[in-house]
Amino acid sequence: MNPSFLLAFALAAAAGCDGSKPADPSPKVARLDQEFELATGETAVVGEGALRVTFDAVRDDSRCPRDAQCIWEGDATVVLTAVRATRPKASLELHTSRGAKEEVYEGHRLKLVRLLPIPEQNGTPQQSAYRATLVVSAQP
Repeated sequence: MNPSFLLAFALAAAAGCDGSKPADPSPKVARLDQEFELATGETAVVGEGALRVTFDAVRDDSRCPRDAQCIWEGDATVVLTAVRATRPKASLELHTSRGAKEEVYEGHRLKLVRLLPIPEQNGTPQQSAYRATLVVSAQP
């Protein structure tokens, strides 16, 4: 067998076995003023396609576990990237409790409706388990 072929095959196989999630080649399509859900790492094209929103990560998830009684509900920070056509991209932080639940970017209001799953007492969810429900509206 050709050694170049074997090397190329081995490199391709190794690239597919690193445990990482492949990039989503086609973003979701979302409508203005309607809820849509994104998993961590997913992107949505909103409205007429001028706005792209990516759910990057969840930080500081201190929400009260669903199998516990808490004095305070806690908070989680949803980190999004928003970009519109030739405008600079922006990193936005939306909160489940304290802090901003919505932000304005380039004529659009992005609102966090819900973040799932809710943590359990044995720990916070893996990043890959999170699902953020968002609504994007045109800013008047």
